[in-house]
Amino acid sequence: MCASFATMASLRAILVVAAVEGVLSQQCGDITVRGHGGEAPQKCLDSGCSWLMLDGRCVAHTSAELAAFPDCCVGPSCNLKRVEDATDGTCAVASLANTRPEVTAPPLEDIVRYFHLAAAAYCPVDTVSSWSCGLHCDPVSGISVRTRFEKHNFAGYVAHDAVANRIIVAFRGTDSGDIENWKSNLDSHRIEPFSQYPLASVHEGFWKAWLTVKDEVLSGIALIQTEFGALPLHVTGHSLGGAMATDAAFDLVLNHGFTAGAYTFGSPRAGNYVYAAILGQRLSYHFRVTHNNDVVPHLPARSFGFHHPGSEIHFPERQGLGYKLCDGTGEDSSCADACAIYLTCTSVDDHLTYLDMPATCGMDVADAAVVVV
Repeated sequence: MCASFATMASLRAILVVAAVEGVLSQQCGDITVRGHGGEAPQKCLDSGCSWLMLDGRCVAHTSAELAAFPDCCVGPSCNLKRVEDATDGTCAVASLANTRPEVTAPPLEDIVRYFHLAAAAYCPVDTVSSWSCGLHCDPVSGISVRTRFEKHNFAGYVAHDAVANRIIVAFRGTDSGDIENWKSNLDSHRIEPFSQYPLASVHEGFWKAWLTVKDEVLSGIALIQTEFGALPLHVTGHSLGGAMATDAAFDLVLNHGFTAGAYTFGSPRAGNYVYAAILGQRLSYHFRVTHNNDVVPHLPARSFGFHHPGSEIHFPERQGLGYKLCDGTGEDSSCADACAIYLTCTSVDDHLTYLDMPATCGMDVADAAVVVV
């Protein structure tokens, strides 16, 4: 629960991120923050353009002193129009669009290729292992699956992509008949697993799902590296698999030293605003593909403290391949969030179909509805 303003004021803390609603530029060093108790203004800066003042002292947002800092004070509800209005006990948060690297929309053929890689994770073990799964395997050349993993019904595969010369890690989405998958989806509790970023929190169920298969993924990566050396990772998944892909990519970069990027399709929100902002800075790329009124990207609700990462690619029609790169905030009201205004973000069909194809192993959407949610 968000701390009261009085509690926040007693902490004498402010967090100010550069480029608040476009008022400030990315040149963070030009920003001056008012000192506590009438002290002279001072400057503070870290690599993420995040600002914190404790008793008038500037510290980095990675400081251990942030452990007790109210989580609400790094979310959209804490907002100042001008940094010069900031005082101890208040905070302002940048739009993610102003803190992420410059992003351009990927070509459609890339999005289609990565969707095939994500959807193939739903296919039977033998057809994935031999890369003969039909609809989602046939169009994608150069894939050699080295590891197919499944543990407590969380599943996926690790493959070498000879065309792009990288390692593919793909996670399967939710099996609606499996209680463990459902428990991961329904739980909205957040945890803080990163000592480097104590304010970054993630959905506990999705994080634990990733940890369940992490050893198998690392073994699969090591097997490919033995043959091909150190290669970048491309991590992907649909639905629950998208959330697992986001967590896996970040963990593999932060704690294991890999270079990684991710594409997700119909992913739920995996963490809070801080997690979304840091993720956008640490991964090589993170594209989150959404489709029309797909219900899943609106879960868990923002009111529970969750926030999507920035680079959303939205397909606004039920059918067709027209798409747009959204504004980079993670919650662009003209993209997937547009339906939230009218409370029409309820479509299961839009979740089960992406790019005019089933987000399953090539079956009809009507049949897929009993398998994937």
